[in-house]
This record gives sequence, structure tokens and C-alpha cells, in this order.
Amino acid sequence: MGFVAKRRGNRLVMVKRQAYMTPDGTYSDRIWFWVTVVCSDDIRNPDGSKHAATRSQIYSNLLAFLAARTGITLTCGTAVWNDLYATLTTTQEYLGQDSDELILSLNNGAMTQTAPIDHDRFANSLWDGPLTWETSYWR
Repeated sequence: MGFVAKRRGNRLVMVKRQAYMTPDGTYSDRIWFWVTVVCSDDIRNPDGSKHAATRSQIYSNLLAFLAARTGITLTCGTAVWNDLYATLTTTQEYLGQDSDELILSLNNGAMTQTAPIDHDRFANSLWDGPLTWETSYWR
């Protein structure tokens, strides 16, 4: 889409990585990305040229981009991440008189699938219950 991102100090993209243990004991990695996209009529591209899209076009393109929700590629100086998803549970938009800033949140969509647990074992997994550390859910 060619959005222009706002630099925060020396940072352009914020990344958070987290590993989740799956029910079979392996790990699933989840990565989140945050980028602040600028919407303005007078925005400049990284090479200094004037951005072709207007403020309202950038905003409309961003909403259409977020509606796609899957198959997103993020390219920056460090790496390229493919097959990302838009995180739409919440958005942050800072709407101003001359420009708007929207925080674009993306993730790799890898979620841990939690297997059902045994109710009796769970009920006995209290601190004062009969199960040990090795046989309870509390670790």
C-alpha cells in the first residue's frame, strides 16, 4: 500500500515476540508488530518526494487494508515478514487538524490451541489439594 510510517526517535516498527507452550509440549511463536501510519495532505516519502495520496485517500486505503485481515507483508530494513494478520480487536487513532496518526497492529496469527483439561484433576490442583507439582496443572 505504500503507507508512510512515523519514526519514533530511531524506531519505525515495534516488535514483540512471545513463545507459548502448546498442549503437546512444543512451542508456538507469536509476533506482534506496531507501526504508526501518518495521514496528511503534505506528507513526504522517505526519499523526500511528495506522497501521491491525499490524507483522506491514505485513511481509506488503511481501512481497506485492515479489512483484508490476512496475507499482509511487512517490509523494513531488518527483514520481511509474510502472512501477517491485522489485529482488529482494538485500534488507536489520533485525529488532528492537519494530520492523523493511526497505529497499525499486525501479528503472525499463531495462537496456542488449548486442549480440554480433566475437570477432576483441575479441581484437585489447589495448593492444599492432594496432587503434587508434577501431577497438577499449577507449575
